[in-house]
Amino acid sequence: MLHTINKSPVLYKNLESCLRFAKDGDPIIFYEDGIYAVAAGTKVEPMMKNALKK
Repeated sequence: MLHTINKSPVLYKNLESCLRFAKDGDPIIFYEDGIYAVAAGTKVEPMMKNALKK
């Protein structure tokens, strides 16, 4: 299943929800304000690093 993140993960919990429902190997597209989820130094960086280990 393809998942998309287009809202800031700092202001919304959409990234947390997406990671909870995504299965191993499911693609996630980040666009619009969702790209801040993959920026270094953000408060969600540890969550992203943990998700990438799976």
